Amino acid sequence: MPPAAADAAAVTPRDAVAAAPPSGSSAVSDLTELLSKRLLLDVVMKLPVIVMPLSSTSTSALVIDLGGLSVANELRVVPDVVSVDNFPAVIDWTNFGLKNINVTRSVVVVVVNA
Repeated sequence: MPPAAADAAAVTPRDAVAAAPPSGSSAVSDLTELLSKRLLLDVVMKLPVIVMPLSSTSTSALVIDLGGLSVANELRVVPDVVSVDNFPAVIDWTNFGLKNINVTRSVVVVVVNA
């Protein structure tokens, strides 16, 4: 999280809904509807391994293992900033990560069943 995020985003969306006017108010339902249209992500996936021969007749190849990708986000309400509709500003902090990327050279062995 960026350094300013801890200061500017001390209120979570759940806290903002709880601090809103009583439940009879349309402002609470409008804020809840606004936040319900947001998507929280926590995705981790393995990426492919690509084998590229140096030529069509070569047994040498370049092997690229793209490792893993992770994507996660967090919704934060900025307490002192409101939109033109009088809703608190919601910031979507998204983190992307790539892990274990490897590039190697190898020899391709073709096995023929007799």
